[in-house]
Amino acid sequence: MNKTLKFILFTSVLVITASFFASSFPDGLEFIAEKLGFLHKGIAGSGLMKDYSVSFLGENGLSTAISGLLGIGLIMGIFTLITKFLTIKKTEN
Repeated sequence: MNKTLKFILFTSVLVITASFFASSFPDGLEFIAEKLGFLHKGIAGSGLMKDYSVSFLGENGLSTAISGLLGIGLIMGIFTLITKFLTIKKTEN
């Protein structure tokens, strides 16, 4: 098994396992905004994975795990494209 596949497998297992331990309490920034009284001034955004969940699955551990996997996949894809682009540019010079 090559290094990339091992890394993807390890990352996937880590994300899935960690997602079931994710806290349902607000994060630090949200907690401070609530404590200082300006949380209500924030604008509720919309997004593909709002509140670390996939909308059609609801807010549960499986939904959090899938959104984590999608996020990691997106980041890995972006970095792979950047690396390929920079490698191509370097070999052209």
